[in-house]
Amino acid sequence: MLTSTHKWLEPELMDVVRLFPSAEELVLSYLMEISPVFSPAPTCGEDSKLSPVPTCGGGVGEGSPHSNPLLGRGTKGVGALLVRNTILLNGAAHTFEHTLSFATETEKKSLLKRYAKLALYEVLSNHFQKNLPWGSLTGIRPTRLAYGELEKGRDFRALFEELKVSKENTELVARVIEGQRGIYERKEGNVDLYVSLPFCPSKCSYCSFITAPIGKTRQFVPAYLDALERELEGAKPLIKNLRSVYVGGGTPFVLDPPDLERTLKMLAPLIKEGVEYTVEAGRPDVFTPEKLDLCQKYGVTRICINAQSFSDRTLEAIGRKHTRAQLYEAFEMAKPYPFTVNCDLIAGLTGESVEEFRSSVEEAIALSPENITVHTLCLKKGAKLKEERLLPPPLEGGRGVGSPTCGENSKLSPAPTCGENSKLSPAPTCGENSKLSPAPTCGGGVGEGATSFSPPPLGNLSTLPPPRGWNGDVLFNSPAGCEGRRDRRRGTADGVLAVPAAKTGRGVGSPKNTLTLLPDEHLAEMIAFSREALTKAGYEPYYLYRQKYMAGAHENVGWTKRGYASVYNVDVMEESADNLAIGSNAITKRVILNEGRIERLGSPKDIPTYLEKVEKLIEEKNKLFS
Repeated sequence: MLTSTHKWLEPELMDVVRLFPSAEELVLSYLMEISPVFSPAPTCGEDSKLSPVPTCGGGVGEGSPHSNPLLGRGTKGVGALLVRNTILLNGAAHTFEHTLSFATETEKKSLLKRYAKLALYEVLSNHFQKNLPWGSLTGIRPTRLAYGELEKGRDFRALFEELKVSKENTELVARVIEGQRGIYERKEGNVDLYVSLPFCPSKCSYCSFITAPIGKTRQFVPAYLDALERELEGAKPLIKNLRSVYVGGGTPFVLDPPDLERTLKMLAPLIKEGVEYTVEAGRPDVFTPEKLDLCQKYGVTRICINAQSFSDRTLEAIGRKHTRAQLYEAFEMAKPYPFTVNCDLIAGLTGESVEEFRSSVEEAIALSPENITVHTLCLKKGAKLKEERLLPPPLEGGRGVGSPTCGENSKLSPAPTCGENSKLSPAPTCGENSKLSPAPTCGGGVGEGATSFSPPPLGNLSTLPPPRGWNGDVLFNSPAGCEGRRDRRRGTADGVLAVPAAKTGRGVGSPKNTLTLLPDEHLAEMIAFSREALTKAGYEPYYLYRQKYMAGAHENVGWTKRGYASVYNVDVMEESADNLAIGSNAITKRVILNEGRIERLGSPKDIPTYLEKVEKLIEEKNKLFS
C-alpha cells in the first residue's frame, strides 16, 4: 500500500510499485519537498546522480507545504528547483535529493515524475535485492526518451545509466535508433492509415481484444465493410503525405475472398508508388493462394505470418487452431510472391519451456522472413488466461514477474497480431512531451528492390522433426536440473511466473488447477537468446515498445534484415506522424509537432456500437484535424 499527499503522482509511483509484484503488500509513504534554486542547473538535472542524504524524521507527507509542487508556479523561461524525495518503508526513511532545471511547466512536471519514480525504484530494488532490465522506466517507448536527449545534444546513455537501465538494454535502444535511420521523420502532414478488421478464426487465450470467432460474427461483415467504406471516404480529405497503410485485426485473412477483395479495392485509390502497404494476413490456417493473389493484385508490399510458437503443444494450449506444419505450409505458399514477410513469436507463452522457445526462434530464422518480431507475454483484462485465473496473484514475499493487473488500461495488444497494431497508448512519463528534432528524411522506399521471399527447401512436411522440449509425449517444462515446480501457497521467495501445466506435461490434474512455474530468469534467458540468435543471423532491431506489467518487465522488439524495416512500425512506435485509424477498436492520433503534444480519438471497441456511431466518428475526426 502506498500513501502520499501528492495525489497527482500516485499513478506514476504505483507503476513502479507494480514492477515488484509483492511490493503492493508493503506499507510505503512518499513525500516530495521542493525549494527554488536561483542558479539553474546546467543540465536539467538529468545527469545528476541521486545521492542519499540524512534521513528525515517522522510525519512524512503530513501537512507538507509542498503537497502539490505544480500549484501556483506558472514558471516561464528557465526555472530551477532543489527536489527532495523521501520514501518511508518499514519505519525507515530513505531520502534522495537532486537539482533540476526546466524551460516549461510540462518539462518540470515530467522531471518531477522521473525522479520521484527513480527514488522509489531504488528503495524497492534494494529491498528486494533485484535489478530490473529497464530500471525505473515505466513508459512504453524508451526510444522517445533517448531521442529527447539526442535532440538536446546529449548522449542518452548517461541518463539511462542514472535511471538504472541495464547496459544491454541501453545498447538495444542505440541499435534501434540506428535501425530507424532513414525512416524516422517528424514532418507536418505525414500520416499513416490503419484499417481494423476485428475478425478471427478463434480467440487466443492471451488476447484481450473484443473479438469473437468468425462463426459468431460473420453476420456483421457486410454492414461492417459498409461502415468502413463510409469512414474511409470521410478520412480521405484528411490525408496529406501518406507514408503507409496497415490492414490489421483481428485476422484479415479470415475474411472470405470477396470480402477481402472489397476491403483491398476500397483502399486501392490511396496506394501510390512508395507507399508501404501491409496486410496482417495472420494465422496460417486461413492462408490460401487466392487471398495472396488478391494482395498482389492490389499492391500489398508486406504480409504477416503470425506463428507465436512452433510448438504444437503450445499452439493448442493458447487456443490457436493451427499446427506447426501449417506454419511451414503458409511460408511455402507465400514464397512465390514478392512480399516482405514478418513472423511473430511470443516469449513466456502458456507452459512453454526455454528449449521450446529457443527452437521456435531457430525455426523462424531458418525460414528467413525479412522481419521477425519477438514479444513478451502480457495478460490484460479480457484475456482468457487472466479471466479464468490461470495465472494466480503475485506471490507473497516473492519476486514473481507476473502481475494480476497486467496493463488492463493500456491500449496495447497482448502481441497477437504481428506487433504492428496501432492500439498503442502514449508513454505517460519520461520525456514524453519533449519536442524531438527531425531525423534525416527517408530516402527511397523501404524494401525497394526486394527479391522474392525464398526460405530454404522444406521437403516433406510430414517428416518435420519434433520441436525441442519433447521426449515422446513428455514435455520438459524447464532445462535439465530445474524441474517445473508447483506451489499453491500465496507466498514464495524465489520469484517465478505461474503458468498452467500442459496436459502432457509434468504434474497432476487439469490445466486450470495444476500450475507449473516458469522462473523469471528463464524468461530473461529466452529474451537474451532471441537477441543473440537474431543478431548472429543478420537481423537488427528497429523498433521496440513495452507494456505495463508485462512478464519480467521486458519488451517487444521488431527485428529486420537490412533494407526491410517497416515505415508503419517506426511511425507508430515513435508517434512521429499522424495516424488515421478506421474501424472498431481503433485509435486515431493527431501529432501536433510544434506543440509537442498528441490528440486522440478512439472508436467503439465492439462492432454493433461502432456501426451505430460511425457517422459521429467521421464528424469527430474532421474536427480533430480541422
